[in-house]
Amino acid sequence: MTNHHVGADSLQKLSTKDRDLMRNSFYARTPAEELKCVDLELNVLMSIEDVTQRVNAAVKSAADSAEAEKQRRAVMNTIEKEASDRTGCAAT
Repeated sequence: MTNHHVGADSLQKLSTKDRDLMRNSFYARTPAEELKCVDLELNVLMSIEDVTQRVNAAVKSAADSAEAEKQRRAVMNTIEKEASDRTGCAAT
């Protein structure tokens, strides 16, 4: 990892009383020696698409605010599913 703040939490969790990874660092010579960060999740933004017009168009002009929110949420769910199906990545 290139950014200290990204790895610092994991380094602290993987450290022990006898092995201070924050102070002494660690180098895995092989993939088998790599330490596993079991609770670390890294997210990478792959693309952005402006869906404003599509979401706004889904709201019927006569809808009250509660119904308009339901209509927006429905189309946003559809958009998220389409993106997930297209990319193979789950929406978060």
